[in-house]
Amino acid sequence: MNTNFVNQWRNAHNIAKSDPLDAQTISTIIGTDSDVQYVNDNVFENKNGYQNLKALVHRHYQIKKIYSQEINRLIAQCDCLFPELQYVFEPKSAAFITVLSSYPTTHDIINASRLEVFNVVYEATKHRYSMDKIDKLFDLCHDTLVPDNISSYGRSIILDIVENIKNIKGSLKSSLEFFFLSINIH
Repeated sequence: MNTNFVNQWRNAHNIAKSDPLDAQTISTIIGTDSDVQYVNDNVFENKNGYQNLKALVHRHYQIKKIYSQEINRLIAQCDCLFPELQYVFEPKSAAFITVLSSYPTTHDIINASRLEVFNVVYEATKHRYSMDKIDKLFDLCHDTLVPDNISSYGRSIILDIVENIKNIKGSLKSSLEFFFLSINIH
């Protein structure tokens, strides 16, 4: 809908400005004003286009919710097996996920080469990190309180969650591409 039209309609009906009230205003306009054309039927390939678009949007938000849940599971596991990583990299960052996919525990970092870890992070983040971050990570890992006898089961849990997150990110990208293709914007 034209935002000026929504603003004029809202002002004419003495409705305050806010996102929830604007959404309510738009739904009221759509439900009560038969002269308002709010969806261009030419955008959709079939008569169920609006419902299909709504289903796509719903599916996209379901995938985002699953992504958030997996990130939270990963953070919880890292709190036990690799707490130092969160002090250096943001949990949703490419560096965080990349480090975990190659070095799932504190002791994996301790036993790795600094240059090797730097190269992994540097490439994954499109050359955005310096060696200072890697030095900080190694310093924190050397002072860890995490026992060095982490089971292979704990290590595999982190690797599985990381793999799930990568797959979910791919699904999110695919759902957005499909969304744009379905409304002919892409």
